[in-house]
Amino acid sequence: MLGDQNISYDLNDWADFGSYIGGTTNTLISILSLITLAYLTYIVGKQSSIENKNVNLLMRKLDAFDALAAYMPRFNVFAHEFSRNSRILAKEIDSSIKSAEYFNAKSNIIKNVSFMFELNYFLYSYKTRYSHLFSYDFDSKEHLDLIGVSEKVNQYFNDFACNIEIDGQIKSGVNLNEIEEFALRLKKLIISLKSELK
Repeated sequence: MLGDQNISYDLNDWADFGSYIGGTTNTLISILSLITLAYLTYIVGKQSSIENKNVNLLMRKLDAFDALAAYMPRFNVFAHEFSRNSRILAKEIDSSIKSAEYFNAKSNIIKNVSFMFELNYFLYSYKTRYSHLFSYDFDSKEHLDLIGVSEKVNQYFNDFACNIEIDGQIKSGVNLNEIEEFALRLKKLIISLKSELK
């Protein structure tokens, strides 16, 4: 007995009561499910956005790193070819009759010296183009020294090519140690940036 109402023994009354309770609770459960679904969609979207941002940043770092790292083997080939060609020139520089090998070596040096200019420019502009991607300090003494050595080596190769092209003379303006120092500093930069690719 509820208040002055008696509990019904009629099954139709209980069926109506069950329908009322079921309809009310199903509506509440549906509303709660929609709210939960909306919240989960928001959380997943936010997480996905953060993940996409991190993946995008990593991809841009990888592209910047690959662009720099691609120069190292090219520089090694360039330095090797330059050394070989300059030895050929040195053998025949004082000879009045030059061999085809001499003229090929001279032509190769003049043609390939633009690589060093390209590399020097790339290193000089790397900070402007990619420093926002890395935590590496592009204003550090280490990096500025790399740029300085790069400019010296670039100037040496350019002067060397101009001298042999204009007057056929070999004049050395840079120590081979500076070329080696440049290669080591470039390698160190590549290793520093590689450590940030995680």
